[in-house]
Amino acid sequence: MVEPSHSAANFDVGVLFFNRAHQTLECILSFLNDDIKPSIVVLDQGSAAEQRKLLEDALLHQPTVRFITLDENIGVGPGRNRLARECSADWVLFIDNDTVLNTAGGAWLVNSAVGHEDVDGYSPRILNVHEDRFMDRLLIAGQGQRLRFDVAGPDVPITNTFSGCAVVLRRSFLLNQPYDERYFVGFEDFELALRTFTRQIPMRVRSLDDVTLVHKHMPVVSDPDVTATRMRYSSPDLRK
Repeated sequence: MVEPSHSAANFDVGVLFFNRAHQTLECILSFLNDDIKPSIVVLDQGSAAEQRKLLEDALLHQPTVRFITLDENIGVGPGRNRLARECSADWVLFIDNDTVLNTAGGAWLVNSAVGHEDVDGYSPRILNVHEDRFMDRLLIAGQGQRLRFDVAGPDVPITNTFSGCAVVLRRSFLLNQPYDERYFVGFEDFELALRTFTRQIPMRVRSLDDVTLVHKHMPVVSDPDVTATRMRYSSPDLRK
């Protein structure tokens, strides 16, 4: 495999940041080990001042990393909609800050794969450390008046849904079909896929099996980490 000599990438990376600075740093650094270095936009959603400083100081000399600071945590769906507006590449890899790129030359592989006109996004392989398995690729199917999720095997190159913790989306698709901003966290990815499916314009998501990302939660080590965890797993908010 011959890697290109230039450093520009044809995709951006969008990261949501609310405390958990060490975890977020690990996520961002995993994209800075290649000759290909995508632009990375970090949306800080009201993190504690010391958390923000820790992350900014660690990335001070990374010219491809840009911070946008909000006064409050607006949630995943609204946050990714904002990232879509702030990014400039045709494709954006939206990634949760508890997920890291775990493939040598992964940024170059993403860079080489994106660009098909017949798809809206790309779904990499995702290893869920806590379940010790790769997450299933799913396919929404109609069954009379009901819908169901089927497991899409390796013989299905294009599906119509995706895992929310890491997906490459055509930026114009998300600008035209934004996340429902009533969802604070959880289910916003399913809602987007279901909405397009029921409108008879289902998403077209191509598998990207050469690229693996690892989803894991780092230990909670500070009061801001506790705050972030409690907000993420707030039962009343999830129920709402």
